[in-house]
Amino acid sequence: MYTSLIKWDEKRIAWYERASQYSHFHEELNSLICPYLDKEDSILDAGCGLGYQTRLLFAKGYKNIKGYDIDSSVIERARLLGNSSLFFNSDVLSSPGADVLLMVFFGRLHIRENLDLFLNKTNKSIIYISNKHRGYKESYDEALINLLNERNTSFIKNTFSLSFDQVLKNREDYIDFISTTYSPEYVDKPGFTYESVENSEYPYVFRNKKQFSLFVIKKEAK
Repeated sequence: MYTSLIKWDEKRIAWYERASQYSHFHEELNSLICPYLDKEDSILDAGCGLGYQTRLLFAKGYKNIKGYDIDSSVIERARLLGNSSLFFNSDVLSSPGADVLLMVFFGRLHIRENLDLFLNKTNKSIIYISNKHRGYKESYDEALINLLNERNTSFIKNTFSLSFDQVLKNREDYIDFISTTYSPEYVDKPGFTYESVENSEYPYVFRNKKQFSLFVIKKEAK
């Protein structure tokens, strides 16, 4: 299955918006994506979630971009955050496709069926960003690399890290966030603690340094 790594609900949406507001994560991620795009490209942000990358790219002049997500609650919120006409509550595979598919934490492309499905929806390339989640014991990058080499598919891979710190109201908010996002067993464990900051609304922060891989997967063979 090619679903998003994020299972959206009211709490997760609120946490994600908070972290987005108090960090430069989306802007920094966007600067890593842009070198692999042309302004003339049609772009489909698959599993767009709250639409941060969709809106940032549109603001930078990538006018032929659309965001797709099957989760109606997250698309409704994405529309409220701005540029509502860019967002579609639909399965990306029901779309006409695009020159470039942008897939941020979405798609599970290490699975052959998923890779084949999405390559058939793009004219030029897929920009795929995978996240080595701190709560997971494995990364699927190696499986994807092996699959791409087996298919003789041309690709570029870069690795990087960005901070997506989570601001918190109180200890109960911290426990709820860690338990929901990771597992209750990680509460107060090294690497999963929180610290105080000078912010009257959100006086605590969980420092969240994320490790990523960015793949640019070409439609044509090597």
